[in-house]
Amino acid sequence: MNFSIKQKLLFSLAFGFYQLLVSWFFGSFKFLKNESNEFLYLFIIFLVFSLLEFAYLNFILKSLKRKGFNKLLFSVSFLSIGLFGSSLMWIVFSEEKEHFLIFVSSFIIASFLPTLISILYFIFKETEEKFSKLTSISLKTNTEASSEEEKVFHLENSNGKILLEVPISKIICFEANDNYVLTYYLKNDTDLAKSMERISLKKIEEMLNQESVVFKRVHKSYLINPTYVDEVKGRAQAYKIKMNYFNTLVPVSRSYDINSINK
Repeated sequence: MNFSIKQKLLFSLAFGFYQLLVSWFFGSFKFLKNESNEFLYLFIIFLVFSLLEFAYLNFILKSLKRKGFNKLLFSVSFLSIGLFGSSLMWIVFSEEKEHFLIFVSSFIIASFLPTLISILYFIFKETEEKFSKLTSISLKTNTEASSEEEKVFHLENSNGKILLEVPISKIICFEANDNYVLTYYLKNDTDLAKSMERISLKKIEEMLNQESVVFKRVHKSYLINPTYVDEVKGRAQAYKIKMNYFNTLVPVSRSYDINSINK
C-alpha cells in the first residue's frame, strides 16, 4: 500500500492537531517551564508531531520501497511518534524531571486511539478485499448460437467452483440484500428458484450492460428482466411492478421512467 505525498502530509497534520488537542485537554503543558506561553507550546507540539510523523512515513516508504508499505509499521507509527515526540518536548522544555512519566504517558495513551483505528481499518479493508475476490462474474455464450437467449449467467468463486450458472433468459430479477444479491430464476421452466451470493448489484449490472444484455434497474435494490414484466401497478411516484412467476411486487424508484418498460 502506497501513500502519496499529499496523503502523508494530511495524515501528519491530522496527527499533529490531534496531539495538540490532547495536550490542551489534559493540560500537559503545565509540566513544562514557562507554562504561561501556553499557545506557543501548543503550536510547537503541533509542529513537532506533524514533522516527526511526516518524516517517519517518508522513511518507511523509502526503506521498504521494494517490499511494499508495511501496514503494521504505519499503525504503530502513532505510538512511536507519541513516545519520541513527547520525550523530545520534555528534554527541551522541562525543568522538573520527576513528572517525566506522567507527561509522556499522556501522549502515548492518546496515541492508542489512532493506532487502533488504523489497525481496524486495515483489517476491514483486507476482509472486504478477500470477500470481493471470492466471486467472479462472467457471461458465457453458446458457441453454436449468438442470440441473447443462449447467453449464460456464470458465477464462480476464486477457486473455480461454480456457484451459479443459469441462462439469462431464465433470470427474472436480481435483488440486493445488504452485501449479497438474490438471483431469482426459473428452474424446469416453471419452478421459481433463487440463489444468494456475496456480490454487489452494481457489479452485476455493469457486467450485463457490458455484454449488451437488457435488464432494467428500476430500484436501488432491484434489477429486473423486462421480459417477465406482467403488469405495472400503482400511481405516479408509487409504482410497483408485477413480475411473472414472482410473487413479490417490485418497487419502482421515483427517479425511474416507468414508460421505459415495454408493457
